[in-house]
Amino acid sequence: MVLLLFALLLAEALTGIYVANDVADEGPLTELVPSVVANLITDLHTYFWDALLAAMILHVIAILLYGAVIRHDLVTPMITGWKTLPPDTEQPHLASAARAAASVAQVLGEVAGAAAKTHSSAEVVLGTSRSVETAMADLSRHIEAFLKGVAA
Repeated sequence: MVLLLFALLLAEALTGIYVANDVADEGPLTELVPSVVANLITDLHTYFWDALLAAMILHVIAILLYGAVIRHDLVTPMITGWKTLPPDTEQPHLASAARAAASVAQVLGEVAGAAAKTHSSAEVVLGTSRSVETAMADLSRHIEAFLKGVAA
């Protein structure tokens, strides 16, 4: 749920910089895209806001229900960062930094691959002189080099 909240918040922020509602607001990068695209992004911005609001409400309701039904306090550990575990529970441990870096690199690689598949439509919309496919290939090479460095 927290990852969903972060993803929606990121989507809301990224679409907000392209908003063009013809009344009062205009994002700082609105002029960089055609008006058709800016209007589409504005619609997405509205949908992301509605989804974010619904996710926040569900999150708060889940925390309240968890505390009322299961009698497990989630709010105090969220605020303090400390949680008392039952005696029979094994202490959690952090994974290595290399494993975390490899996971992040894998996600970035997947995103780069998905973006490379949509290069032709992005090229048409953005009118780029350098193809998105070339940029994604460069990004993939950088990620592979990073992963080799982490594994070494």
